[in-house]
Amino acid sequence: NVQDGKDQIEKMDLKFDDRKWKLDYFNSANGEYIWEFVLEDESVENWTELYTIHRLEKMNSTVGLKTWLEAYKQSLTKATNGQITFHTFESADQEEIYEFIVKDAKVQDDQHEVARLFAQGDDLYLVRYTKLGEAMPDKTRDEWIQCLKQFKAQK
Repeated sequence: NVQDGKDQIEKMDLKFDDRKWKLDYFNSANGEYIWEFVLEDESVENWTELYTIHRLEKMNSTVGLKTWLEAYKQSLTKATNGQITFHTFESADQEEIYEFIVKDAKVQDDQHEVARLFAQGDDLYLVRYTKLGEAMPDKTRDEWIQCLKQFKAQK
């Protein structure tokens, strides 16, 4: 229910660019919460840019940030039967900032994603900005990394 998701998101500190974004999808199951935002004239079924927040309950205390990220990278590489480039910008004990670029995959569109994975207590949060098509210019990528860094989750 998107309304449940809106109620929870109001407690979080979200930063976007200057365009209008809307929450178009929310789901919570098995301790995983997902919020997906799209530009106001797009939908989660038909988008060119996507801002996603994942909250993974207890994943930090049970699996750990580094182990979770390693498994995520492996599943991403398996799911993408094309060229995938993975690059880490910042790596700390409780936070990783990275990007990946997918090209010429049979199962998905070319895309460029920047993401921030961080621990908060027992939970992990993953905030991601994804753009379909060509890799974004460095300036755009760096601006989105700054937006993702400002995201604050509150329970």
